Amino acid sequence: MDFRLSHRAEAFRQEVRCFLAEALPADFTGFEEESAESHDYWAFSREFARRLASRGWLAPAWPPEYGGISASPEEQWVLAEELGYHAAPFYNRTVSIVGPVLTNFGTPEQKARFLAAIGRGEVEFCIGLTEPEHGSDLAGVECRAEADGNGFRLHGQKVYSSNAHHADYCLLLARTDPQAPQHRGLSLFIVDLKGGGVEVRPLVNALGLHCFNEIWLEGAAVPPGGLVGGEPGRGWYQIVFALNHERTVHAAGIARAALYRRTLNDLVKYVNGTRGGGGEPLRGRVAALATEVEVFRLLSWRIAWMQARGVIPEWEAAMTKLLGSQLMGKLANLWAEAQGLYGQVGADPRRGVQGGRIERMLLSAVGVTIGGGTAEVLRNIIAYRGLGLPR
Repeated sequence: MDFRLSHRAEAFRQEVRCFLAEALPADFTGFEEESAESHDYWAFSREFARRLASRGWLAPAWPPEYGGISASPEEQWVLAEELGYHAAPFYNRTVSIVGPVLTNFGTPEQKARFLAAIGRGEVEFCIGLTEPEHGSDLAGVECRAEADGNGFRLHGQKVYSSNAHHADYCLLLARTDPQAPQHRGLSLFIVDLKGGGVEVRPLVNALGLHCFNEIWLEGAAVPPGGLVGGEPGRGWYQIVFALNHERTVHAAGIARAALYRRTLNDLVKYVNGTRGGGGEPLRGRVAALATEVEVFRLLSWRIAWMQARGVIPEWEAAMTKLLGSQLMGKLANLWAEAQGLYGQVGADPRRGVQGGRIERMLLSAVGVTIGGGTAEVLRNIIAYRGLGLPR
């Protein structure tokens, strides 16, 4: 199988590399999704997003009227891979989740209002899915949306909403018909987080960072134009479509595979430079992990290939996301073992390695196997949809 890209795509790769050499600070130690919403990272990631948007690269596949460049699939893949390998901020929920939802299901008014602003990096969304009593069971959503003659009123609570304290709007799943079957009584809404009846409360993670939030809704008003697609009861199909898209190129695909390859390459350099190769057992484990990283990369490229042909990956996306989330923990643990006790040191310039990034990876690894779909849920998708096993 020939994995080579076109000459045009490789020329675009060189353009991206030149941009990154100029846009990333000389002392840049790397973007980490788990701390991207902290105050330290937020200003940089937003400025970087605007620089991408100025070239049409924040949402490159979108047409120019929405801020993109109508990039070919190859150009999108190359951009994702280079952003990932250079550890630049490559993941934007507003583009990767909200964008596809509005593009495929939004009303003409919703598209006109939001897509161009998103493509220019002017509007930020958070996602309101998880609830305290239901976790990954999205069909069990209890947050309710009641029609009031002039739109809807929202009542309920969402948890673990990344970026809600910075976002302008929330793409929120709520129940509009409590009498309908679980999957059919749900709708997606665009909620103004600065409006009345909405309170965002911080949740501090194991890193001591304010990444996540609770969102409390007490009669928050949503106008008729805030119902995605304009038709209630379509929320389950819309959000499943979005999550399948999120688990591919942007979240668990090409960019992340490239970031893991960079992390592995840095580990090899560290081991060779400090331990003379680390001995046969360590070299063997690094080689085994390198094989897994390469498998993850190929699975990610396979999904990109499917998307380019109009095929929506479902169990394939779940399989790739599952492997990628497990790899983060394996990489962090092997890095920490190679460093010995120094692997537990945070951002201490005297002892820490890579600005404390490995310690943050270790503390974040468990959460990565939960966000975007738990390992158990993903395995069920693979079993039911991919292998055809009975429920």
